[in-house]
Amino acid sequence: MTESSEKNIKIILICCTIFIFIENLHRRYADSAHHLRASYQLLESFREAIRSREATPYGSMSQGEITSEHTMLNILAKIFESLNQNVAMFTGDECFSRTIHQSREPQIGHPETPFSNLDEAEDSLSSLNTFYDSFLIN
Repeated sequence: MTESSEKNIKIILICCTIFIFIENLHRRYADSAHHLRASYQLLESFREAIRSREATPYGSMSQGEITSEHTMLNILAKIFESLNQNVAMFTGDECFSRTIHQSREPQIGHPETPFSNLDEAEDSLSSLNTFYDSFLIN
């Protein structure tokens, strides 16, 4: 996969996310589910492209670029999982299995220890919300 096509995939994934939001706002959940399925397939192909470039000993990506790509993939996976849960709540149909981002018991630390920063607090709240939503769906 060339670098320009990988950049195009990133743009397409972001556009898919926007389309999913719009479809949900207009209560067109079937269309939203269609965009989610397509986004998931595209995300997986992009993930495979990144893995294959990592496996190449003389790959064109630096360690910082690889970390950045993985961060973006993880963020998109979390967004798609959340959107999948929203669609599932309204339609009863999950667009894809939980292979993207497994719902597991959230680790929020000790109750008397404050969060070190706002990002840590947000991540903990988000994982708690995802964990709770997974029980509503199942």
